[in-house]
Amino acid sequence: LSFELVAHAPVLSFGFPSNTNLPELSVRLVRRLSLAQRRWRMLAGLNKGFKDTVNRAMQIGMTEPQRRTDAVELLTTWTWTKFNARLELMHEVRETWLADPGNFRLDPTKDPWAEHGPVELQQLRQEHEHELQELREKSRQKEKELANSALRERAATAELSLLRQELEAVKAQLKAQTTGELRLLQQELEAAKSQLRSAQQRQRSESHDRGLNAAIAERRSSPRASAATCSLAGRSSAVEDAETRGRVSRCLELS
Repeated sequence: LSFELVAHAPVLSFGFPSNTNLPELSVRLVRRLSLAQRRWRMLAGLNKGFKDTVNRAMQIGMTEPQRRTDAVELLTTWTWTKFNARLELMHEVRETWLADPGNFRLDPTKDPWAEHGPVELQQLRQEHEHELQELREKSRQKEKELANSALRERAATAELSLLRQELEAVKAQLKAQTTGELRLLQQELEAAKSQLRSAQQRQRSESHDRGLNAAIAERRSSPRASAATCSLAGRSSAVEDAETRGRVSRCLELS
């Protein structure tokens, strides 16, 4: 690994306005490639197409500084402030290694060559804690909403049970009233039926009495039959007279 000091500036400008229009210094962390790695990359690039093959062929006449530039792999770019912080970490790691080389273990959170250093990790940790706090707040709100919904559900269930009880009571009361009214109606119907039967019986007896009276009156008003007829029908008239007297006596008793 090696460092390269570079200058950054906006496109078509000498520098940044915040830096008095001067470029800002930065440091590139690069890795030197061996000759074998360079040849392997060149062969891998030849398989990409005709255009890359031509570009590789044109690079054969490059100068030595250009070859050195092409022989490195860029790992990351640090600002000057970040590079100073990483440099201090490098000194601390070196002192720790010099104190005990046999038991030296590099702390991943204090690796000066990592992409994310302690400052970035601290920022990430803070962001993670902030997001975790927001998730906890949302979880608490959801729990409160669930608790409130559970309470509302219990209240609705209790109200529903009360309504069911009231409905059952109303049904029972209505059934009792309906049963009593039906009994009364049945009794009234039976009484009406008995009155109708008695009225019919009276009407029949009255009509029968009227018929008997008319027959008796007609018999009394008719002239006496001849002696021959009486001698022939004497026995039958005697029977009829006896039956008529019995009917009249029964009618009189009924009236």
